[in-house]
Amino acid sequence: MKNPMATTAVFAALTVGNAANAQGMGGDFYASVFGGLSSSVATADYSASGYDVSVDYESEAGYILGATVGTSINANARAEAEFSFESNTIGTVVLDVDGSTASGDAVDDFVVTTTYLMGNVWFDFGRSAQVVPYAGGGLGVVFVNSAIDGDDFFDPATGIAFQVGAGVQLPVVTGSVDVGSRFKGFTGAEFESTAGTTTFDGSGYSNVLQAAYVLKF
Repeated sequence: MKNPMATTAVFAALTVGNAANAQGMGGDFYASVFGGLSSSVATADYSASGYDVSVDYESEAGYILGATVGTSINANARAEAEFSFESNTIGTVVLDVDGSTASGDAVDDFVVTTTYLMGNVWFDFGRSAQVVPYAGGGLGVVFVNSAIDGDDFFDPATGIAFQVGAGVQLPVVTGSVDVGSRFKGFTGAEFESTAGTTTFDGSGYSNVLQAAYVLKF
């Protein structure tokens, strides 16, 4: 090439491309869809008129659905973005007022939903093997909504989301199957009663068993 700038640009592109391939990043992207079962506990705390009140909401079996896109960071780690939606029907409510507790069954059709937007990092152990165990976690943001018979119980709230998890990936004809468990949670959510009279500090967590189909490209 007569243009030295063009020659330099091509050489730089080839060098970066070879370095990415050496790290396992060249074209090593993937996408997945997943679903599973979950159980959750959510807590709403507030203080009013000299009383400290905590309400725990324990769910029956719920479900989670989601999707991810990701890529390799190096030979043993990958980063991904996750969007997921979880829905749990509340089974039991535990009320604590200054250390005195009472519990009972929740009303019918009391549903808490959480929508997660997260960035995750997973560490793979032995990518050259047929079965690849992994572990890791992530951080992000969560949108929480609760409703009884379709009507909001609290106004929707936003909080900080986190998760840790582990699993294994198994090869199939066109990709892989990922089977794993997750401990997902949120904190820092401020729930306001729909009447606008009380603000609650909210947090929660869920245990998830999920399976995913992973397509690499």
